[in-house]
Amino acid sequence: MPKTKSVAVPTKETIAEAAERWNVSQDWIRKRIADGSLRMFRNSRVIRLDPHDVDNLFTAYGDDVA
Repeated sequence: MPKTKSVAVPTKETIAEAAERWNVSQDWIRKRIADGSLRMFRNSRVIRLDPHDVDNLFTAYGDDVA
């Protein structure tokens, strides 16, 4: 059976990483955190996001966000 290559998804990502991955501004990501549509995890002063939550957010908004 041929092996399939899988892409590793990081367990947590920064606001900058999420914004770059989805080609949106960091402010857009911060607004989604502020309005409660995106969860964030804080470790001291560092904010991290679950990539799956970010992906689900874009699925909910559709293709017209960028």
